Amino acid sequence: GRMEKEGLIVQKDFGDVPMPKMLLVSAPLSILEKEAMRLGYLKEIKGGDGDLLEFITENAGDIFKNYGKDDFWTKSEEAELFQAALESVEGVQGLELHLKGLKPSVVQSALKVP
Repeated sequence: GRMEKEGLIVQKDFGDVPMPKMLLVSAPLSILEKEAMRLGYLKEIKGGDGDLLEFITENAGDIFKNYGKDDFWTKSEEAELFQAALESVEGVQGLELHLKGLKPSVVQSALKVP
């Protein structure tokens, strides 16, 4: 099954491919950028000698150094923004239909549910 909630995409089944039980949650870049704005992430501006500005999406390509390139967001920033996006979804408990069959310890560690 596949489910989408507030931009996050949850997929449990992977067709006929025999795989261990798993859950895949993904988010488009727009969701991560929304979280970056909500959390007030600072990014380096173009021609600013290392100066930082709170991230905004409007005209980001004109404002921020390396915006749109693979290295604009560090891997740790991507992970933090993804975690924040996941935690901000109301009713994450609604995912339990997709989690059915997974051991609670696996779900807890995978989603970092408190």
